[in-house]
Parts: sequence; C-alpha cells; structure tokens
Amino acid sequence: MSLDVIGLGAINLDVFYHLDDPCLLVRAGFPVVPGGEVSLPDEALAPLEDFLRRHGQYLGESGGGSAANTLYALARMGFSTAFLGAVGDDPAGDFLRTSLAPVNISGVRTVPGRSGTCLAVLDRRGERTLMVFPQANGRLHQAGLDLTAARTARFVHLSSLVHDRARQLQLELVASLPPAVRVSLDPGEIYARKGLAVLEPLLRKSFIVFGTARELCLLAHEPEWRVAAQRLLDLGPSVVVCKRGAQGSSVFTREQEVTVPAASIAPVDTTGAGDVYNAGFLAGMLLGLPPDVCARLATAAAARSLTGRGREHYPDVSFLKEWLATEKAE
Repeated sequence: MSLDVIGLGAINLDVFYHLDDPCLLVRAGFPVVPGGEVSLPDEALAPLEDFLRRHGQYLGESGGGSAANTLYALARMGFSTAFLGAVGDDPAGDFLRTSLAPVNISGVRTVPGRSGTCLAVLDRRGERTLMVFPQANGRLHQAGLDLTAARTARFVHLSSLVHDRARQLQLELVASLPPAVRVSLDPGEIYARKGLAVLEPLLRKSFIVFGTARELCLLAHEPEWRVAAQRLLDLGPSVVVCKRGAQGSSVFTREQEVTVPAASIAPVDTTGAGDVYNAGFLAGMLLGLPPDVCARLATAAAARSLTGRGREHYPDVSFLKEWLATEKAE
C-alpha cells in the first residue's frame, strides 16, 4: 500500500526559551538573525545554552524539524505518512522517535552521537528566532536509508539539511522518483541562502515550493517577493506558495495568483506554524481541492497551531472534518 506523503529532512529536539529581546544574542556576539533561522556549528551549542539559561526563561521541549512537523500534522489529520531521517543514540533520540507518533518511523535511523537540536527563542510577541545545530542530521548520508517506499508515495516532502552530502541524498531521491510522485519543497532560510545555483536541481523536480517572502527573495536573489515567486515558477514548479505571516499567503500558478488573508489570532508561539501551513496545503492537494481552497485550509491549520507551544495544538482529524464541513456549507 502506497503512502500519502513521505518526508526527508531534519529531526530536531526543539528547546524553547523566552527572551524579551533576541537582539541581546547579537550584542553578546552570537551570529544569529533575530526573527530568522541560522545553522550553527555543533560546538556553539553549549555556550548558547549557557547564555539562554542565564538571561532567558526555559519554556520546555518538543519534537521538531520542518519536514518532521509537516508529516506529524498530516498524520494527525488522518493521512498515511512516513519519515526518513536520523537521530542520535541519546535520550533525545528516544524522545524524538516517540514524539513522531503516529508517523511511520521505520525509516528513521539511529547514528552515534547527539540528536539534532534547535534552540527556539520566543520574544514578547511570540515571534521566534531559530538556531539549528545539525548533530545527527549531519550524518544522515551515513545512516543507510532505504528510499524505496518513497517511489510509490503520492508526495515526497523535503526540507533543508545543513550538510552538502545530506542534501545530495535528497537529489538522488528526487532523481529516482517516477513522474506520478510529486515533490514538495520548503527550503527554509538555510537552503534559501544557498541560492538558485545550488537549489535549482531540487526546484526543477518540485511540484510545490513553499517559502516565506524573505526566503523566496533570498533564494531567487530578487528584492520583491512577487517577482521572486514568478522566477521560481519559471523553473518548473506548478505551484509556488509565499507565506507572509500576518499578511496572509499568496499562491502562484501559471494561471493565477490568489491571496488568502491570515487568521486574526494572537500567537502563543509561531514556531512550526509555517510547517503546519504546508501540511494543510498538502492535505488539500491530497483531497483534490483547488489551490485557493488548499490555501484556506492551510491558513486555518496554521492558525490552530499558533494557539499552543511546539506541537501542542496541531490540527487533527476532527479539525479537518469540521473545516471541510464548514467549507462545503459556505
């Protein structure tokens, strides 16, 4: 039996801290981007954790990783999903495996060392600054992944991996997929900074590309997000989705551009909301809905996730049934 979606990306332990002003990290000499996402060398983890323990407030931990979040949300909504990735042989690795249920994790391998970690700093508005440490994800290419099942899935969903050899694994996978398998890609800031010269092979194989306005501009090296979206669309994807936070989202196809307003909600935590948006959009595609309706479903799913920290309030089967019933009634 083929799966609805298989993901290949990073699996991280998300560790949450509150810090009123993330610029304190910059002033302390840490190479972070307030409100953005950076990948840092593993040796920088200990000093950053020490700084946050002294100057911030520890809020808790959750399973994370962009593609992992998307697959988890899809599984909660009732779709059959599996994940390909690597965790360390540490207690966090055990926690991350458990945290992915009900996703099929037979493709998650254990490698020596510490599991991937993401320090998520939330400011007074619930906006997040992410600092990613690859750890086990950097050894993904050594994990002996079996890519066979991905070749019969309806979608393969990809997110960024820091190391070039791990990204090469994604390229090998998409090159081996039959035409019936559609690829969705969320490059995040880590891939977006690499630019088209590096990402073009993945973009040309993608059916859907998701990104924030900042990410699309970085990726296409264009100052205006609409121009950036159109440039990416010209490379081959059928759909480019620009996620613009409180300004809503815009969906670009060769036939149209559709903008859907954001839900009016005060966020508890924006971490992972874009990943849940991806899950909602893919859910709509799997159900055969047109792109504008997919965007409305994605917006509602992301709004649900904003009401809790981490994966606390991700959408589930009941949410999807209620949303579909309301959409049909309207």
